[in-house]
Amino acid sequence: MNNPIKDNTSDALTEVSGFTFHNGNPDTMFAQQDEEGKVFYFKPGSKETPKYTRFAKSGDYEDLAILGDQVVVMKSNGTLYIFPFNQVWSEEAANVVEVKDLLPKGEYESMYGDEKTGQLYILCKDCGGKRSKSTNGYIFKLGADADVTPAGEFNIDTQPIEAQVKKEI
Repeated sequence: MNNPIKDNTSDALTEVSGFTFHNGNPDTMFAQQDEEGKVFYFKPGSKETPKYTRFAKSGDYEDLAILGDQVVVMKSNGTLYIFPFNQVWSEEAANVVEVKDLLPKGEYESMYGDEKTGQLYILCKDCGGKRSKSTNGYIFKLGADADVTPAGEFNIDTQPIEAQVKKEI
């Protein structure tokens, strides 16, 4: 974070909602464009047009993670799209598993995949209707063959974060 690198990507990636690396390897970045059902991959700093694999039709995609040999893309409604990592190099991913109704009704914005534990952490942007001073989070264990099982919940008090941001502005 102390030495950021600016990288101008192609027009295909004008609205990146999420990006990640596979096993922490910085040689190839994986990103998903907010409105297209595509996972792009490219070498940071490269002038080449990023390549991609299509995993679903257009939608509102918010984040992605790569855990082991599986790619997970999250839609804003909480639907997860999971497919084998080795299919990311293909024009179109086969064997995509669509996981619906795993999360409570809401709008989801962020996801983190912990490579060491194989767990997904998902944050809800808007779950409950009115503006809250906390954010709900959900933990899932990602098993083989897109098997997703609940592993816990958590809540983040956002008031200290808001206070810190206001102090620094």
